[in-house]
Amino acid sequence: MKKRLLFISALIFFFPCILAHSDDERIQVTYSIDWRNAYFSISAQAEIPDNQRNRPAARHQSLRRIENQMPQFLAEGIIQIPLDSEHIIQDDAVKQQLIIQNIDSIFENRDEDYSRLSPDRQYAMLTCHFPLHSLISKQFQQATTARPIPRVLGWAPQAEYSGVIIYMAHTPFHNTQSESYSFKGTLFPAIRNTQGRIVFDHSMVEPEIIRSIGMNMYESECNQSVAQRVGSVPLRITGYASYGNRPSDIILSPADMHFLLANASTREALRQGKLAIILPAQNIIQQY
Repeated sequence: MKKRLLFISALIFFFPCILAHSDDERIQVTYSIDWRNAYFSISAQAEIPDNQRNRPAARHQSLRRIENQMPQFLAEGIIQIPLDSEHIIQDDAVKQQLIIQNIDSIFENRDEDYSRLSPDRQYAMLTCHFPLHSLISKQFQQATTARPIPRVLGWAPQAEYSGVIIYMAHTPFHNTQSESYSFKGTLFPAIRNTQGRIVFDHSMVEPEIIRSIGMNMYESECNQSVAQRVGSVPLRITGYASYGNRPSDIILSPADMHFLLANASTREALRQGKLAIILPAQNIIQQY
């Protein structure tokens, strides 16, 4: 086990652009993150030799080649998952090491495998799915209690809200390197004021919520799944701007920030992960 971890670590640190397949093996790998359903997926396909495509044994052998290398594909792809508006897992040496130490457990507890042949019978294909939060986010959640959410003094609305919806599908950009960017998903989005200071982040969410369903959900529209997460009477806010070189932090206007933090029910909703963020539809699925 120790030798295996050292081998995978060496690949990640010294050969980050080289996948575990060679030209001879001809295995192609694609990674995707489904922010709506909170899944990280790996899809791999191995070419079946021309003269063996009608032989079940050859198809089985190609699938076995993929299966044997899936833990390595997982180790290479999982560290590209965005942590926040500035970093991916690979950028944080401590978090990367946590992932590598637990890579076998993450792989063994994957949700499902789906194998098939391509329509032209040229490739054997295998897809594996990994829940983002119960297998990945929880690796970084060591705290036992949540930090308090700051309370704003002054007038507070008397309404009781069941959750919070923040619309980020059409917002301007702040502190981004490219205006071609649009708001994106990440494991740990933060809410900032107009000066860029973080007012709310994942450390203020109950740790068990982070480890099970994550600090928030993403959608491209308000639908039944959003209602199930945030309840029937959510506070609805439109983001003032998005923040980050990979824009996934939310900037709220002073008025909306006051409304959010002055009300005890909305603070409690944030603490319980009852937050839905509306993304641009094209960013619900991220592939690399």
